[in-house]
Amino acid sequence: MQNYFCTSLYYNIIKMKKTLLICTLACTALFTKARTTIIDESFESGNGVYFPNNWSPSSYPYSSLTGWNIVNQPATTDPLGFSGKVVVSYNTDPKSLLTSPNITLPAGSTYKLSFQIASYTGGGQISGGNHYAVCIIPGSTNYNGQTPILEETIAQDDIAIKKTIDLSSFAGQTIRICFRHFNSPNKMAILDNVILTQESVLGTSEIHADNNIGVYPNPTTDFINIKSKADILSANIYDATGRKISTHAKTSAIDVRNLQNGSYILEVETKQGKFSNKFIKKL
Repeated sequence: MQNYFCTSLYYNIIKMKKTLLICTLACTALFTKARTTIIDESFESGNGVYFPNNWSPSSYPYSSLTGWNIVNQPATTDPLGFSGKVVVSYNTDPKSLLTSPNITLPAGSTYKLSFQIASYTGGGQISGGNHYAVCIIPGSTNYNGQTPILEETIAQDDIAIKKTIDLSSFAGQTIRICFRHFNSPNKMAILDNVILTQESVLGTSEIHADNNIGVYPNPTTDFINIKSKADILSANIYDATGRKISTHAKTSAIDVRNLQNGSYILEVETKQGKFSNKFIKKL
C-alpha cells in the first residue's frame, strides 16, 4: 500500500511539472517584450552650439554665458568611457539647460531613459563633484523650474557613469527631456549617449513577423528595402520624436533620399503582424 501511494505521488508530481512547463512556454510565446529605440542621440552630427535633431541648448535662469556645447576631443573624453563627440558644460557659474525635441510616448508601453554623465577634473586641475538634474516637461513647453525626476551631485569624478530612469509614468503623453547643470562653479560636466527605449508586449503573430522580415541596407543613402515572407500591407516611417514622416502602401522599396541625416523608425505591417526597426539615413 505504501509503495503504491509513493508511486502515485511521484507520477502526479511529474505530471504537474510538465503542466507547469507547458504553461510557462505558452505564456512566454504569447507575451514577449519587444524593444523599440525611440531616441538614440550621440550628438555626432552637431558642433559647438549647433545641436542635431532639434535639441536646444539654453540657460535657466537666463544667463549670457555659454551653456552646453558639443565638443570633439576624443583623446580627452574617450578614456573616461565616452566615444566621439560629447556635450560639455563649463562655466564660472553654470546655468546650462539642454532640452530635447517633442517626444510622443504611446500608452500601453513602458519606457526607459538612459544616458552617460561625468564630472571632469582634468587630473585634478579643476574641481569635481558636479551637480545636475533631469526634468520631464510637457511637449511644446519650456522649462520653468519644474521638479526634477533625478537630481544629484556626481560622487565619482573622471569616469562616464551610465544612468537609467523609468519614464513609464509618462506613457500616453508628449514630453520633452531637460538636462540641467548648475550649482557647480568652475566645474565641468560631460553628457552623451541619450537613449530612450520603448518596451511593449507582443502577441505571437507580431513575434512571427519579426522573425520573417529584413530591412537593408542599414545605414542607407537612398532606398530602404524590405524583405518579407508575408505580403506587405503598409510601411510607416517615424522620426526620432515619434512623428510620422511618411506612409507607404504595399511596397518593398522605400525612397528615403529626401530624409535628413539621422535615425528613424520603420514600421512594417503584414498579415502576420507588425515589425519595427531603427534605420539610419546618411548622405
